Amino acid sequence: MALKEGVKRALEYIAQGVPVFLRAPTGYGKSFLSIVLAKMIYECEEFRRSIAAYRVIHVLPFKSIVEDLYRRAVSVWGEGHVGYQASIDLGSAKDPIFRRRLIYTTLDSFVLNFSKITPLRTERATYEAARASIYTSVVIFDEAHLYATPKALAAIKTMLESLTKAKAPVIVATATMPSSLVDKLVGSVDVKLITVVKEGAKYKPRPGEEVVEEKLSDERLAV
Repeated sequence: MALKEGVKRALEYIAQGVPVFLRAPTGYGKSFLSIVLAKMIYECEEFRRSIAAYRVIHVLPFKSIVEDLYRRAVSVWGEGHVGYQASIDLGSAKDPIFRRRLIYTTLDSFVLNFSKITPLRTERATYEAARASIYTSVVIFDEAHLYATPKALAAIKTMLESLTKAKAPVIVATATMPSSLVDKLVGSVDVKLITVVKEGAKYKPRPGEEVVEEKLSDERLAV
């Protein structure tokens, strides 16, 4: 699985315990992050212990994207390690309390679990099991530019502050989000901002921002 330089940088910072905000074009390959991280956690005990995470929770804005990425992940890794949480039917992989190695979920479902409300019935555990799973996971808030409503932004900001305060590894990924909105979303959270631009672009980075120049084509990538 070939990874773009911006994705590699994000993985490096997460391995160091640094929260990441990754801005990269649509089709760049940001969604590979969850599959790669989940496999690294599963296969490398040292990495798993260093970031204190046992799974990856990939948060998305729409059920259609959850379904699409779930199917892609299963084709790469098989059904046993991949689950989902959304009001769709993809078989027995529905995961009410985030126990599988890689879980795709909608923002609505994730917020309910984070707020101590388990949205899916389970006889195995209460909401505290889902909360415990969240705080022992790498959480990826993907397609962040689509969370543009005030309520969604406020919810993500609150969760980012709580997760990073607890030293939980977090990644926010977006294709297009202006710096002013990044500031509103991140707030007081100390994250590493990585921005991917086309090679030769005259982009002026902000203080502390890391810019990755790459040869970018107009073709969408597989993921």
